[in-house]
Amino acid sequence: AAGAGRFPHAMDCFLLDRGDPIKDPEEVIRLASRVLSEERVARFEAAAAARTNAVVPVLEGLYDEGNIAAVCRSAEALGFHSVHTVDVCPKSKLSARAQSSAASGAAKWLHRERWASTAECIAGLREDGYR
Repeated sequence: AAGAGRFPHAMDCFLLDRGDPIKDPEEVIRLASRVLSEERVARFEAAAAARTNAVVPVLEGLYDEGNIAAVCRSAEALGFHSVHTVDVCPKSKLSARAQSSAASGAAKWLHRERWASTAECIAGLREDGYR
């Protein structure tokens, strides 16, 4: 579950050459500034400053990955870091196209946390400090 201070992508495969994980957005910007113009770095900094962990959308009862992807696009546009979903059907029931849609677009920039039940989701979010 994504907590208020967590940089969720540090848990993914974003590793430095020496194998250390990238720990925060500031490190991403620092590394990118080596090869980007000052104007582009300023745009990165503005986008990072506008992102928030204060709000976390939780989706429950959605069967269509296309609908989940639409919420992910909106969440990313609003600057949210993560979206939580309570899975209501086995992944095997989703078409290959629906499964791949979750990996496209805004979902690349969001952490998607999947929960087996509403109770687990609420407990995880409360553990991370959400109300």
